[in-house]
Amino acid sequence: MKTFFNKIYLALPLMAGVLVACSGDNLGEEQIASSDMLLVPPTITLGGGTTEETLEIQSNTSWTAKSSEGWLSLSNGGQGSGNSNLTITPQKNNNPNERTATLTITTSDGITNQVKVTQRPGDISLTATPSTLAYLYSGGEQIVNITCNTKWYAQSSVNWLKVNGYSSYPNDVKSDDDETWAIANASGFTLTIKAEENQDPAQKEGTILLRALDKAETVAINVTIGGKNAYITVSPDNTIDVPAVGQDILYSVSSNFNWQATISAEGSYATFKNYDGPIFTGIASTEAQEMGITVNPNTDEEPHTITVNLTTRAETGTQATQTLTINQAAGTKPVLSNVNITDITRNSATVKFNVSTTTLAVTECGLYYSKNKADVENTTIAPVKLDKTDGDVEYQLTNLSHGDYYYVRVYAKNGVGDGPTYSDVVEFKTLAVPDDDDNPTPDPNPKEIRRRH
Repeated sequence: MKTFFNKIYLALPLMAGVLVACSGDNLGEEQIASSDMLLVPPTITLGGGTTEETLEIQSNTSWTAKSSEGWLSLSNGGQGSGNSNLTITPQKNNNPNERTATLTITTSDGITNQVKVTQRPGDISLTATPSTLAYLYSGGEQIVNITCNTKWYAQSSVNWLKVNGYSSYPNDVKSDDDETWAIANASGFTLTIKAEENQDPAQKEGTILLRALDKAETVAINVTIGGKNAYITVSPDNTIDVPAVGQDILYSVSSNFNWQATISAEGSYATFKNYDGPIFTGIASTEAQEMGITVNPNTDEEPHTITVNLTTRAETGTQATQTLTINQAAGTKPVLSNVNITDITRNSATVKFNVSTTTLAVTECGLYYSKNKADVENTTIAPVKLDKTDGDVEYQLTNLSHGDYYYVRVYAKNGVGDGPTYSDVVEFKTLAVPDDDDNPTPDPNPKEIRRRH
């Protein structure tokens, strides 16, 4: 329980003067003139809970106190006399904002004085957005939005942080010019946090602590400032394996200086994604910057090694570098298997085979066929291009000559190597037309053939 030493003086007697009348031998008579006066009433602030407070009242007469709000109760029914204490007890303020009541004190002879009673919220809400700040070594200013439903203050733990334009270390910083506490501002308040340049090579850390009235816990704004030594960090790992078909890689790069990146064999093996030019430039930032690299399909039968070199562009001091390595698997040609000729007739045959690939997709598949073996072996004739390019493939050869030899060679390509994959040459012969002496149609009633013993 607290006692307020701001006293209300009611009906304080004042000696106006002494009048003495002399007439001959008459005795003198004293006449006393008195008056009452009221002082300016104070303002009282209560916590958000039910803790009672004591108001000391001084008066030379009886008095009555009344509250304008039901949440504020008075001791002794608000009755008192002379110099005595008045205990006021609030109910918990469940509202998110402050509330006020007027306490009216009236003397028996009609003199009135009022006291404004303010009660803070019972449940204190204090937030800072953002709650973490990061600065480059050069420092600068950042904005933090504070939301609180009562008075609060901020305090810095280090002398290189300034709040709202002046150093707060080790002094408290208020959200207005109030000498004690900041005015409650549920709609938010803006703090400007300025970090001075860090002359040290290493990173430094500091904290801005926020505290609200009636709330023991503090809200921390954690602050870091980078060291003056150049650094550059990259994620994911510095070495990445990618397949022969190619891949898009997205890196996150952070540096306290502007930086640039170059790709070895740029343009043939890999390029910067959505970025024109052979040199990618990044800016100094405490937040990671994205750098995309597109690895092109590997059409060589040897693996590729792609190197990305990053370096800072500091004006002075030692530059920081990072080297990224991208290992790309070798490309492989298509595989042809199970080449076979079936369903041979006098003028047609069916070519069957299987085509597969382990890397790049097959882009073209077909076959050569001719009566001239050399034409097929040397692929000097136009091929038959097929629609299907993977798995089991079938194609029927038609309009063939009966009783002739034909040669077939299938192929498939996917851009890897110097040319397509070829199968061996397969030979087959169409059926001949039967002679007159032949019996293409069997006798339905053949004679029994007896073998001699």
